[in-house]
Amino acid sequence: MLVERDDHIVGTIDERAFACEYDLAAVAAAAMTPLEACLRPATPVAEARELFVRASADILLVVAGGFILGAVTRSDVERAR
Repeated sequence: MLVERDDHIVGTIDERAFACEYDLAAVAAAAMTPLEACLRPATPVAEARELFVRASADILLVVAGGFILGAVTRSDVERAR
């Protein structure tokens, strides 16, 4: 699950964390894994490649405000170079 704050995607959380809790905001704050890197629609290919390297990621979300527009794989970026 994705965690949104102030119209921005800020992290992810495993749905099992909600299984026994009723204070969802407290669970999200305690169990959330911060979203370390994401792409914007206007992110240049060279910058996207750098983000993939720094994040050691194979896939990154493409976000605009609080909306997820999609995802891009590292191989997509390598092919676009």
